[in-house]
Amino acid sequence: MLDSSALSFISEYAFYGLAFVSAFSVVLASVPIVRKIATYSGHVDLPCDRKVHKIPIVRLGGLCIFVGTLAAVGCLWRVGGFNTLLSIDRKEILIMLLGASGYFLLGFFDDLYTLSPRFRLVCQFAIAALVWQFGIRIDFIAVPGIGIVHLAWLSLPVTLIWIVGTVNAINWIDGLDGLASGVSAIATLITVGICLFVGEPSVALLAMCLVGSLCGFLVYNFNPACIFMGDGGSYF
Repeated sequence: MLDSSALSFISEYAFYGLAFVSAFSVVLASVPIVRKIATYSGHVDLPCDRKVHKIPIVRLGGLCIFVGTLAAVGCLWRVGGFNTLLSIDRKEILIMLLGASGYFLLGFFDDLYTLSPRFRLVCQFAIAALVWQFGIRIDFIAVPGIGIVHLAWLSLPVTLIWIVGTVNAINWIDGLDGLASGVSAIATLITVGICLFVGEPSVALLAMCLVGSLCGFLVYNFNPACIFMGDGGSYF
């Protein structure tokens, strides 16, 4: 018979399995639907001299990643995966989800209507500023040989540059089959491990939902890809 601590350990880590499997399954099932609709409506990435693919490829895969991640988060919330969170922690989780959703919508509208680069950049900084205003921010950094450095008023520009820089870094590498989604899956899985190491299980759960979505998307995005994540996916 397992003692109570062993059962608690198993039940806690079962949530991570549920996060991965639920997100993976939703993306796996939704990609064929999105491909069919996007192909019919003409939302495809056309081949050209600077692109590798030779045939039109659907570019709305970010919708699947977005829906899969939120579905997994909703499932975990429903079954009690976030029950140990304090009210302030729940607020931070919701702020992160709202900020990520804002970035997805910005990228998704760009996939649909091709927004101007200047408009997108302004919106990216605006979303990051709202996230910072509501408490998701970089307040200090660890400098080797010096220790913890508190940023004070530099917190705002550092946070904005970090968030917007990360969003665009993923977007810029989204040029080869499986590259952006594969790099993101690896980085997010590492984030899960770091969060568990420093005692942030709620953020680890969120990250695991994204890992599941990215792995489900990679099934269709490996070479030869039949769908791209587009700006909606890379921003998210």
